[in-house]
Amino acid sequence: MASQISFAQNHFAKTEMFKLSTPKIEADSLLFIKRATIIAKSGESGSTVYFKRDGQQHTYQSPIVLKESEWVSFWSEHPDFESSDLQTIEVVKITHSMVDSELIIEPQPNEAYNGKGWKTLVDLEKGTTNFRNGHSWLGFQKETITISVKLKKPTMISKLQMGILIDHGSWIFSPKAVKVEASKEIIGTKEFEAPSTAESSESTFLTIDTIPRVYGELVVTIKALDAIPDWHPGKGTVPWIFIDELLIEP
Repeated sequence: MASQISFAQNHFAKTEMFKLSTPKIEADSLLFIKRATIIAKSGESGSTVYFKRDGQQHTYQSPIVLKESEWVSFWSEHPDFESSDLQTIEVVKITHSMVDSELIIEPQPNEAYNGKGWKTLVDLEKGTTNFRNGHSWLGFQKETITISVKLKKPTMISKLQMGILIDHGSWIFSPKAVKVEASKEIIGTKEFEAPSTAESSESTFLTIDTIPRVYGELVVTIKALDAIPDWHPGKGTVPWIFIDELLIEP
């Protein structure tokens, strides 16, 4: 009887207390021109990895090849454990390269997070959530950041995408608002709500729709949250903003 009770208790603890770790997701590139390939791996033997695209659930069996910009969410399930949290990845197809553009950034990023200077924003290298490793991010702890962009040649633009990092544990937050101007005319704006609770770390993009038109120069103004929200240990201080890429689409 004792052994049966012990087994029941252990089984109960196993099913009720232990959550599967999220699948390990690897992409050959988060920014791509023709295609991107995503591989998912689960650490627990006997677990099954699932993924969701466009609202449809699938069982992961082989690498996923994407040819358009897309969000894909992964998770693991096992009959004896609680399902893992979602692991979401975003890959973005590049339609217009800004590699030959010239940028002026005011103020300059913090010297500890100055990447490759302004070229960090047009080098087509998407930064990961490990912002301390490499030179993929520009980090600012300022209320307002202005980026002046001079394109190599006038280009049709209908939207601008800006790569950002969210890492609330490191005091890094999404902006409060982004404004895009051309010839002193506001051609696009977008505001973002302050988070009410801590969110998972994420390297992602913000998208700002613009008036569809041919432009040769842009001015992008990024406004930080007035202060870190009250639920956070750093409440009341100006948050960090991390930027790693600017992209335009026709």
